[in-house]
Amino acid sequence: MSMKPVLEWILAHYWTVFSVIAGLSAVSGAVVSWIAKPLNPKVIQLELAESVDEANRILERWADKKERARWAILADYVFALFYPASCTLLIVAMARNFYFQDVLPLGIGVAGAVLTCGIWDWLENTAMLMTLKEVTPTRVDAARWFARIKFGLLALGLSYVFFWFFYFIERLIADYAEVHPKKVTWVLIATAAVMGGLLVKTEWRLKPSLLMLQLAPTRSAVNRLMVRWDDAQHAAAKRALVIDLFFVLLYTAVAALFFAMAVRQGDASSFLAILARIAGWSMVAAGALQWMQDWGAFYTLKVRHAGWWTQPTRVAGVTRIELIRLSMAIFIVFFIRWEGWHVATWIGEIV
Repeated sequence: MSMKPVLEWILAHYWTVFSVIAGLSAVSGAVVSWIAKPLNPKVIQLELAESVDEANRILERWADKKERARWAILADYVFALFYPASCTLLIVAMARNFYFQDVLPLGIGVAGAVLTCGIWDWLENTAMLMTLKEVTPTRVDAARWFARIKFGLLALGLSYVFFWFFYFIERLIADYAEVHPKKVTWVLIATAAVMGGLLVKTEWRLKPSLLMLQLAPTRSAVNRLMVRWDDAQHAAAKRALVIDLFFVLLYTAVAALFFAMAVRQGDASSFLAILARIAGWSMVAAGALQWMQDWGAFYTLKVRHAGWWTQPTRVAGVTRIELIRLSMAIFIVFFIRWEGWHVATWIGEIV
């Protein structure tokens, strides 16, 4: 049986299909949350248990609530049928936007990866149900790794949403800058100065710095930092992260500058035009990763301890820094070329 008629029908009724699946996802997710609410520790802690001893401690604390945990896991099988599909449909809709035609395969690839989350979730649930009957290293390790793959793919989908958001803003800024270049330039300079000043002022009291939290290599390093900061420093760190979430929007302005450089090269296939586009996409991706890093750090401050999100937060931060370095290296290439051209012209005029 051909899938083409089915796909055509879905495309013709796209938002209706999305609304139905998203609704089913919300209802089934609410049911899972209701069943699992009395459980302490939460089911996610069994999902990500690092050892047999940790899994046994969780099961001991559940005591007479093991049956409720089993029902919560069984309900999650239903939830896993709908949330990957709703996330996938949303990402595909975003990828089909006019501005994203150049990177449509990227969006489709991310959507396909997110769709497989249901499979990993089912495997993880099966491993947890087996762990409830008998705790073994193989079952605990299986549940943890299936959960890590699932959360990693969901993080990939979230990073694409942030990426889409920043690139969309960049295109709006670029379109407006074509008509009002001076106004946009001065607004961006003023915004950068104000937001940068607020960030420096807010982070001044943080010892160790906020970056130490964002790039902490281990959970123990994060927990030590949480102890060293007092209540006032915790509040200051939260304010700094909120400011940083808005400051990151300036990444889009830098990306717009690089994309404009690519257009100015004339030939889209020229080496410099390709370099400029690489720098532009790198800044858009860096902005998305900065948001992931900031939200991870903000949640750490909220709960005041490290968790499974610590490593993804660090990876996002490290990758962001490398992308910014790449963009700045390309900017230096353009600057040297521009400066070299002007020096050569000056020498030519003298000679």
